[in-house]
Amino acid sequence: LQCSGAGPRGRFGHSATVVSRGPGSSAVMVVHGGKVQSGPNHAPDNTTFVLELRNDKPHWRKAEVLNGPGSPVPRWGHSAVYIGDVPTSAAWSSVRNRDIKSGILVFGGDCGGMMNDLMFLDVATETWLPLQVRCKDKPLARRNHTACTSGQHMYVFGGRGGTEDFLQDLWSLDLNSLTWQQLQPRGSIPAARTGHTAVLCQDKMIVFGGFCGTPHVRTFFADVHAYDICTQEWAVVNTTSSPTDPM
Repeated sequence: LQCSGAGPRGRFGHSATVVSRGPGSSAVMVVHGGKVQSGPNHAPDNTTFVLELRNDKPHWRKAEVLNGPGSPVPRWGHSAVYIGDVPTSAAWSSVRNRDIKSGILVFGGDCGGMMNDLMFLDVATETWLPLQVRCKDKPLARRNHTACTSGQHMYVFGGRGGTEDFLQDLWSLDLNSLTWQQLQPRGSIPAARTGHTAVLCQDKMIVFGGFCGTPHVRTFFADVHAYDICTQEWAVVNTTSSPTDPM
């Protein structure tokens, strides 16, 4: 894909979120954070880039994000989901007071220490706003987890915790009240893992892959699990072919 403009430099552990801008406007992909080369090492990054998904002329630009108390610290391994209709509840007053209708919700990540904060990016004005969680219970700080939204909830699964433990817990964030709840699902719960993927398919969250273990002895997963949001139950998805190693 040939893109004009100055795009982001090489990175990993970033987020990429497609944002709809309504009828008559092209969608954009917003890339935030990640780890970038810093001398012989890698360092967390705090930049945000926007890819304008024009019909035949995609164009990169660096977002002129307004810095301030609401700006997230440089991070990688975070999650980012698109909120297409910001709730009107009091929990979102700091966002609604600015007449913001939609944006990107970022959770967690690693800035040299694990985090479990929530940040909101208004794509239209390129402004970051902090969100205050309204409960004492919240997920452990983590990186390389997954997050999916369904209705008025965001579901966070797995990742790697602050003590480098591999996690298999499942949390739900009520997007109206910004309150967390740890779920206690039944069924075949996936093994603890990090670096997996998760997508929403109807009323099911489909989880694939990931790994756990030490740097010297790691287990790489090729299994598929489905979490049924309605019944709160995990199930193994039996695939019809064996995984193939890359050439």
